[in-house]
Amino acid sequence: MGGFYGSVQVRCEDREKVREAAEQVAKARGIKCLLGPVLGGWVGVYPENNGQDQAVGLEIAQRLGCDVLHVLVHDDDVLAYWFWRGGKEVDSYWSLPGYFGEEGREEQEAMIGHPEIFGDLLRGGPEPMRELLRRDRDDFVFAMERLQQFATLLGIANAVTAYEYLKAGETDGIRGWMKFEELPAADVARQRQAAKEERRQVTALKRRLRDCGVLLLEVVAKNRQATSRVCSLKNGLALAWLSYRDAIGLPPLEFYSSPWKEAAIVPLDTATRVHSLARDSAGQRLAAALDDRVVVWATEDWGVIREIRAPKGAAAVALSAQGRRLAYASREDIMVAEVDTGAQVSFPPLRNSAREMFFHPSGQYLTATQFHTSVTSLLDTQAESPWRELKVGDRQTVSLQSVVQHLKAIEPEEVERKLRSKMETDLQQHADSLIKGYGRDEAEKVVQRMWAQMEEHVQKSLNELLALRSGPTTREHLVSESPLSLRFTDDGKWLCCGTDKGFRVYPWPEVVATTGEDMPRPTWRHDTIEPDKYGMLKGHIYAIAQEVDGAGVVFGGLTGRLFRMDLNTGEVRCLLTMPEDAVISDLAISGDGQALGIVSTPNWSRDEKARGDQRVFWSVWSYPKLLAGSGDFGSNMPRANS
Repeated sequence: MGGFYGSVQVRCEDREKVREAAEQVAKARGIKCLLGPVLGGWVGVYPENNGQDQAVGLEIAQRLGCDVLHVLVHDDDVLAYWFWRGGKEVDSYWSLPGYFGEEGREEQEAMIGHPEIFGDLLRGGPEPMRELLRRDRDDFVFAMERLQQFATLLGIANAVTAYEYLKAGETDGIRGWMKFEELPAADVARQRQAAKEERRQVTALKRRLRDCGVLLLEVVAKNRQATSRVCSLKNGLALAWLSYRDAIGLPPLEFYSSPWKEAAIVPLDTATRVHSLARDSAGQRLAAALDDRVVVWATEDWGVIREIRAPKGAAAVALSAQGRRLAYASREDIMVAEVDTGAQVSFPPLRNSAREMFFHPSGQYLTATQFHTSVTSLLDTQAESPWRELKVGDRQTVSLQSVVQHLKAIEPEEVERKLRSKMETDLQQHADSLIKGYGRDEAEKVVQRMWAQMEEHVQKSLNELLALRSGPTTREHLVSESPLSLRFTDDGKWLCCGTDKGFRVYPWPEVVATTGEDMPRPTWRHDTIEPDKYGMLKGHIYAIAQEVDGAGVVFGGLTGRLFRMDLNTGEVRCLLTMPEDAVISDLAISGDGQALGIVSTPNWSRDEKARGDQRVFWSVWSYPKLLAGSGDFGSNMPRANS
């Protein structure tokens, strides 16, 4: 997704006058905005919702009567502006008419921009602006580039930004940032007071949790780049800070154990990033993917067992249950290595970078979730065609009765006639260009190949029509979900999967028995979908950990709650509501089962304040006390959607 930038730029030296108008409009429309200082004769107003509503600029212009410009970029594809003088629109521009469909295209076509109307405001006269606004230009990869040049020609600072980006802390290069203020002032003051009271409640809650021995440790990193991963070991928990040492002031790899006070530093011979962690089932070996190598340690004394150079980079890493097999994803392929010998085998790459990998206890299979895909990949290291893509989700039965009745009213002969007529029309339209491009003899061969392909398409369409006309009136439909976290249970019986809708547990023997993308129905499932403040349904599960005795698993994610599922009954209960509704991004239970490590971050879907909150929380909890509780730990905090 591209960038969304929008602001109202007022040509005025009287900032207080602009402030009054912007505050009135913000109150009337129920939004907030940021007001910048006077820079080069312009005062910038940055409305909520990325400044995408030009009506905000219109209302400010009508209140002020001076030159007002509302300029925006939509998804880094469209540049648009509206210019008012004396409260009346005198010019407008839209770079890509029809972007949202035919509705509105005619109006957008008329928005061609008239640079001469800007007069003395333009630096260098109207011609550079006229050239910039040409719709046939294809040298701008992103519309933000055109926006920056547009603002420069008018002497406008801080144009390539928006309210949400500024509130999220993206202020590098923003001129006069310390003089910005948020409006309406009274609403902002109330929110700040409410935030102060909430911080007081959070502090009191955490104190109570520590006093009763539920919360054992908390470390807060103040830089969101310090995203971390946790891994359970035989006698504690390993924590990797996924950033450079100098960037956050924290060592990249730490080891925590009872009494959960000071961390031991795992020695790395150079300052490097830790991208991923993995362990064997006993927690006696730990593997880490670093920038250019993969390292396996013996956790008893942190001696290096194996170091493998990865000149193509190392991202996700996995270690087999016995600690004998190692897998890691590079930029180009998947490598599986024998830890004791260092021997490696290369497998074809995934379509996208691997986010997480996990070995089946047998060591034969490897699951991999990928960025930006709705499938999970399964590698069979002993198969001739090693990769399978599995569609995770649940199956529902849908009725096709009305569809079948409609299809029975359609004559196959008429469908075939129309398809063939379209084939002939398409080939005739391409004939001249084919002859011009290939010559007559070669063009005839191309036409023959195209005709054969079209014939195949016609026959396939007819077969599908006939099959649907005579087929069943119900069909089982897979409701696809995006896999976000995967792991096998230690006994290899279950494949646990966290998705964007909840938690699913599949019987592994049935998964292996399927072919292609097919998956069996999950034996156990738990939906975690909840609406956020904007009404968007979100139930993302990012983290899974299994109990030491194998009786259950815990999982959590975007909802800020920690759940436990009994693997014998499928029963699910809530163990913990995270303070501040923090998003759970990783989980691990210590090898003795006494401690649960949680990595979490502020919930950006709660409110605007959270979007600028760059903290990362690392906390350790007493797992026996969480199990013994009634699930109300932390639940007395106000929830985002309550």
